[in-house]
Amino acid sequence: MTAQLTLGRDLESIFLLETKAIAQLSVNSKISLLEKIMQSEGWDQDFPFIIPVLRAIFAMRNKLAHSVAYGFDSSVRSSVRRGTASTDAIPVKTITGLARSAHFVTNVEMSFLQVRALPVSYWTAE
Repeated sequence: MTAQLTLGRDLESIFLLETKAIAQLSVNSKISLLEKIMQSEGWDQDFPFIIPVLRAIFAMRNKLAHSVAYGFDSSVRSSVRRGTASTDAIPVKTITGLARSAHFVTNVEMSFLQVRALPVSYWTAE
C-alpha cells in the first residue's frame, strides 16, 4: 500500500484531507501521523533522523516560545507550566546543533522522502 492510499483513495481525497483535516491537527499529531506512515511503508529505517529531529525542533520551539530570558546570560529561561515555575539553561551549542540537524533533515532527508513517496507511475510513465 502506498502512503497516498493511507491518506485517501485518490488525489482529490488526499488534497481534501491535507487542506481540511490534517491542517487542523496539532504539530505533535502531524509528526505522529508522519511517523506512522513512515513505519507502515518501511521508510523509518532509511530516514531515521526525521522524526527525532522534528520532535526536538518542536520541543525547543515550545521551550523558547513559552519562556522568558532573564539575567546577563540570555540562555537562561524562566517559565511557568501548570502553576509550576521552572528555570532552564539552554546552551547555545544545543541550539546551534539542533539548527544544523534541522537544516540537514529539512533540506536533504525530507526531499528524499518526498521523492520516495511519489507513486510508481510517476517514474514509469504508465
